[in-house]
Amino acid sequence: MARDKTRSHTRFRFSVAAAKAGPHLEETPLLPWPVVAVGGGVIAAAIGMSLVFALTTIGWLGLTTVSFGSMVTFAIRVWLLAHGVAVPIGGTVLGVIPLGLTLLAALAVMLAARQAYRPPTEPDAEPQQVRRQVVLTVVQVVLGYVLAAGIGAAATGADPGRAVIGAGALAAIAATVGAARQAGLGRGGPGWLSAVGRGTVAGVLALLAVAAVPLATGMVVGEPRISMMESALGFDVTGLLLWGVICLLYLPNLLAWSASWVMAAGFTVGDGTLVAPWGTHLGLLPALPIFGGLPADGTTDLTGWLALAAVPGIVAGVAAVRARAAAATSAVFVGAVAGLVTGVGYVGWALASGGALGVDRFVDVGPRSPQVWIGAGIILVSAVVAAVVAWFVDRRVGSAD
Repeated sequence: MARDKTRSHTRFRFSVAAAKAGPHLEETPLLPWPVVAVGGGVIAAAIGMSLVFALTTIGWLGLTTVSFGSMVTFAIRVWLLAHGVAVPIGGTVLGVIPLGLTLLAALAVMLAARQAYRPPTEPDAEPQQVRRQVVLTVVQVVLGYVLAAGIGAAATGADPGRAVIGAGALAAIAATVGAARQAGLGRGGPGWLSAVGRGTVAGVLALLAVAAVPLATGMVVGEPRISMMESALGFDVTGLLLWGVICLLYLPNLLAWSASWVMAAGFTVGDGTLVAPWGTHLGLLPALPIFGGLPADGTTDLTGWLALAAVPGIVAGVAAVRARAAAATSAVFVGAVAGLVTGVGYVGWALASGGALGVDRFVDVGPRSPQVWIGAGIILVSAVVAAVVAWFVDRRVGSAD
């Protein structure tokens, strides 16, 4: 009995010591850290390739003229397309990045970096030691991801340089976010930075909502044309399933085009075309059902939609000020920075959503550049004005109380 009590007391003391030590008291890992981190990058790439492979296999099962090897090559090329590497299809070229697939790839890398991060072994590690571990994690995860992309490009005849650059950029951003969040960096920062973050998130969400409204309206109004084009293509059940998945993967692109339309830049669907609230000029379009949702050729009476352009900036400015009660100069500053970040994010999103949808007149489709910068200016100005008004209203309400 006494011996059992002694063992229980020993186990209790050990559990208390382990609780005090926190995450630094861990079991010895089975594999070295570099192997885990680099392998995490490779696994993240393999997950993305496997997802595309599963989708292409569904379509391949109904084909008799395409070999299994060609199907695997096409699947890897589609995965590389999510990183900016164009895909040759028959006699044409597809260069429009499926941003939905890009987001899924970034999520896989982010999760890999979170799992690969190892905190410093010292119980009272300095902040620079934590940052060092984050940087090492990012470098190793990116190395594994880029290695997988380079091998995939070399095996399928794609441009390895472009694949390495695209995969490296995506992995670096996603891995940094994942490792930094796992390490707890960014918490407890200055108040103005937190206010800018809240304003930016609110502004981006408002931008998505503003883009979704005209897109959904176009799909509803153009539903008869869309259905007719789908019928003309002769989709069976499998074809409709794959087409639905493709539309989901390209949904972020469509939202970016819709946002550009609202933000007065408009977009093109080939040379000689323009889709904008004040005028729509269409020529020969690619035979894709989604374009059945475009306004009819010659439409010029949709300028009222331009009023939505100020909404993201207003939301960003108000949210930033409400998150930080301060002097007028500080309120204007956080509102302006939130509007600026939201506007620059919109421009990057819009530019990434376009590309080649074929050859000849379809080599450049999507939001017009440099006109997309008009939207960034609208967001910035409206954010500043909204921040000033919000600060004044808060001050008046506070004085009345």
